[in-house]
Formats: sequence, C-alpha cells, structure tokens
Amino acid sequence: MPYIIGGLGVVLIIGGIVYYWRAGRKSSRTPRRRAHAHTENEESAEDAYCPQCGARAKGGDRFCRVCGARLRNQEV
Repeated sequence: MPYIIGGLGVVLIIGGIVYYWRAGRKSSRTPRRRAHAHTENEESAEDAYCPQCGARAKGGDRFCRVCGARLRNQEV
C-alpha cells in the first residue's frame, strides 16, 4: 500500500512539472507586439499645446497629460 501512494505522488509531481513546463513555453512562443498608432510625420502635424501649462499634447488628446486641463478643440 505505501508503494502505491508513493508512486501516485511521484506521478502527480512529474505531471505538475510537465504541465508547468508546457504552459511556460506556450506563452513565450507567441510574443505580442504593440502596434504603433502614429508615425513621426503624423505626430508632428497633429501636436498641440496645453493652454494652461504649455506641455505638448498629441493629436487625439482631450486633456493635458501633465496638468489635466481640458485642451481646446483644434478643428479648422
């Protein structure tokens, strides 16, 4: 009886190691890449500045990233 319990414990430990090893390899095989929202030329054309602190804001921003002030609409 003790050999059966010991053997079952060894099988469970080996199974856990194999599961851990395979789960770790699966996530490292599919690295995620971040998509670039804008290129350098697009960003420079759409840059705006905060009316309160003067920090540069990007084209799609509605609030300043530094002080939190609401940005003015730059529509032409």
